[in-house]
Amino acid sequence: MDSSADIAILVADECNQKVNTTAEKASNTAEVGWLMMFGIEEKKIESLMRKFEAKSQFAVAVSSGFFSA
Repeated sequence: MDSSADIAILVADECNQKVNTTAEKASNTAEVGWLMMFGIEEKKIESLMRKFEAKSQFAVAVSSGFFSA
């Protein structure tokens, strides 16, 4: 009788470990997904900033005149 109780305890412990590990993986996956999405948005913003970056003194003058008007 004692050995069946030991086996039941071992099985319950293993089940708890698997449940906890699965929950941690799901949380990590969601976090990674969010961070990847944030990173993609950040890259889009950087790309847009590069496109609108002034390349010459003339472009700077036009840009400042355009935005100050």
